[in-house]
Amino acid sequence: IAHEQGAGSQCTKCGPKCPGLDLHFWRKVCRHCRCGKEVHNVVDEDPSIRLIRLLAVTPFQAKMDLKLQQQQQGGDGLASSNRPSKLDFNSPARGSAVTLDAPASPLDWVPPTDDSQLAIKYMEQLPLAKQPITGSQAAVDRKKALDRQLPSHDLDPEQCSNLSANEKRKMEEYVKNVKQHVVGQGLIQECPPRPSGKLPPPPPQLDRILGEKVNTLMFQDPEGLVGAWSCRKCTQPIEPGTVAIFAERAGSDKCWHPQCFVCSICHEMLADLIYFFVDDDVFCGRHYAEQMKIPRCKACDELIFAPEYTSAEGASWHMDHFCCWICDTPLAGHQYTPIEGQPHCLDCYQKKYGKDCYECHRPIRAEETRVSHGEMNWHNTASCFKCRQCQVSMMNRQFILKNGQIYCSRECVVQNAQCQAQPILV
Repeated sequence: IAHEQGAGSQCTKCGPKCPGLDLHFWRKVCRHCRCGKEVHNVVDEDPSIRLIRLLAVTPFQAKMDLKLQQQQQGGDGLASSNRPSKLDFNSPARGSAVTLDAPASPLDWVPPTDDSQLAIKYMEQLPLAKQPITGSQAAVDRKKALDRQLPSHDLDPEQCSNLSANEKRKMEEYVKNVKQHVVGQGLIQECPPRPSGKLPPPPPQLDRILGEKVNTLMFQDPEGLVGAWSCRKCTQPIEPGTVAIFAERAGSDKCWHPQCFVCSICHEMLADLIYFFVDDDVFCGRHYAEQMKIPRCKACDELIFAPEYTSAEGASWHMDHFCCWICDTPLAGHQYTPIEGQPHCLDCYQKKYGKDCYECHRPIRAEETRVSHGEMNWHNTASCFKCRQCQVSMMNRQFILKNGQIYCSRECVVQNAQCQAQPILV
């Protein structure tokens, strides 16, 4: 079923050169053009499934319908702004909806909060290019980011190809540990002022006193320092009243600007606020595995839980996946040529990239060295790369190119020209 998903989808990179997505059995790329599914605008699955699988919670899309309002808002009891776009929040659970005259655009994703105004403030702090309006490029980018940051085959053994019983057991242990100790979803909160040391006026009700004490304790600096909150990433202040992101696993004393809640390795904004916390920092799922030193197969993109695997070209490979990029011939123990990090067998290299010698007109094999100048190529041998006139080898020497021929000196150029000019006697 996974291989049928998106079958025939046009490649946005290759255009008509690719007849449509035909997914390779285990490489997760198109067999025609070798581009990934994301280049064909195909995502692994409904993004909400990943959230349920990881966190066992229902995404907030099922609870709330957050919409981007394309008009300036003010004078209606809602927070106003100078920005031309607004968020219209419709919450069936509350039994009421904000209705404005201008048409609204639904969002593919909303942050996990029941507070509509807080969600509005969060979205307003994001650049427009990051607001996942349904049908927009930002919505497409969000799904692609989820595929990069949270590959479905990192979370579910059933999404992997041909796992042994031992590999499946190790992967299940990995996923269990991630769920119990590592993964979380950032929470958006309006950043309150830090304690200033100045006593508030006496409140009229005890309940309010208790409420204020609870709020103060929740956001109390652990060292009792006075001042503004600072962003964990950029270290700049987070002004009271603006939205910050808190990560439960990081502790209540740490927060981030919305645009600063990024993976510490790839620096991408964490899609749907899903983070993996380790070593006192946040990561996306892909780079958390990297931090844990779990190898990832360069060919199929799956994590490697097998005790043995191949290391080549600065990457890791399942033993049976170290194959020719074009024909899938196993390459263990065989010569190959790497092209853009992918191994090619010598035959496929010759067919796709091979050059013919300008002198002898025979193919220059991948295992042979060659000399190139512009579109011309020679075997790097004394018999092929030589002066046209005196036949001296030009290997590791400067040469003169004249009328498509190489010479060792101006004298040889002149001599050859004179020979060509002499009449042929019969």
